[in-house]
Amino acid sequence: LLALLSPALQAQSQSLHFRNLTAKVSHQPDIQLPQAAFELSDQHYYGLLVFATTPNEKRKQALTKQGVQFSAYLPNNAFYVRMNVTALAAIQRDRADILALVPVAPAFKLSHALLEGSLHSDCFRPDGKVMATMHLHAGADISTLQSRLPSLELLSNEMGTDAYPIALPADDFQQLASFPSVLFLEEIDRPGEAEN
Repeated sequence: LLALLSPALQAQSQSLHFRNLTAKVSHQPDIQLPQAAFELSDQHYYGLLVFATTPNEKRKQALTKQGVQFSAYLPNNAFYVRMNVTALAAIQRDRADILALVPVAPAFKLSHALLEGSLHSDCFRPDGKVMATMHLHAGADISTLQSRLPSLELLSNEMGTDAYPIALPADDFQQLASFPSVLFLEEIDRPGEAEN
């Protein structure tokens, strides 16, 4: 099966549509992630697993059994994933339908307003910190981020398992986005405005 799909995959590329940017991903001959996509504190890799076509539930369950944790979907046929070294090795062996496994650059993790610095006035606290929502990969540990970035202030844990209201100096958002376990950062909504 791999031999049959491989030529078709080699010629294929996907456009991935993030909230703020679009990126083109081509067939990756060697499934690998750079060391920068590895979170030493929890011994997991974080990235985007890009398929040639949307995988069915059976395929996703098989990958989950191998240790791949799916965090979110990204159009076209891509999933934010968290995986240990064993799961990465399993993907490298069984990659018939996988186009690529790529790290996510910090710029793709920031909302347009955070990236451009075009924040509305309700985002700013009197101390100058910017209030935002931080989305983490499933299974990621926020305490590690807090210890590595002391300016990160957790406002509460009301939003749920993997979304946290935070306050942070504007200059520190790029650094926070560089941590592999961070999925996405977005400014808070204006009062009375629908959620992003």
